[in-house]
Amino acid sequence: MANFKADNIRQQTLLNVDFLEVLGTDTFEYSMYRLLERKELLGAFIEKYKNDGGGRKAYPPAMLMRVIF
Repeated sequence: MANFKADNIRQQTLLNVDFLEVLGTDTFEYSMYRLLERKELLGAFIEKYKNDGGGRKAYPPAMLMRVIF
């Protein structure tokens, strides 16, 4: 089982911006966000994580893919 850091795109502590609100619901970027939330699309990446027994938490694959796209 993988051990990921919390992925909260709606956080408002560092910047007072709700990124999902800024994106809107009828944009390509919002569609990509929703698509990358599906676990079955990222299953091959998640299976490679072996840090549940110790070590530092990893960044979620969905967050990393959002940065790439």
